[in-house]
Amino acid sequence: LTDALSRLGAESTVEVGDGYAGTKKLRVSTRGLVFVDPPYQSGSDTDLIAALCGHLKQYWRAARIAVWYPRGDGADARTERLRHEVLAATGAFDVLDAHLTVPGDASARLRSSGMLLVQPPYGFDDDLESLL
Repeated sequence: LTDALSRLGAESTVEVGDGYAGTKKLRVSTRGLVFVDPPYQSGSDTDLIAALCGHLKQYWRAARIAVWYPRGDGADARTERLRHEVLAATGAFDVLDAHLTVPGDASARLRSSGMLLVQPPYGFDDDLESLL
């Protein structure tokens, strides 16, 4: 990721580790993006994700947050709870829910997933709609 960002000419820092613990230490005033890819197979991290979003709202208001989630296979109730908890934690921040389902065999594993984008850039929803 660091190599890809440097080829784009982006000044960046990539941290690898426990994202929940790492972001709790951040006190940043510049913009940034936090990717959250929780281990859904080992149980729901909904409460941790919501707490993280609430923390970032308070301590890193310029952060944009991208939370990946699986769809299908009975995940609808979990996804709805995740969406509700993130909205409650972020308050007035915009939250965009984007999802993609790949056509094909309905029995295929993980052919549909989504991403909650907290504070997406202005016009990103229109750009995303034209791509999907």
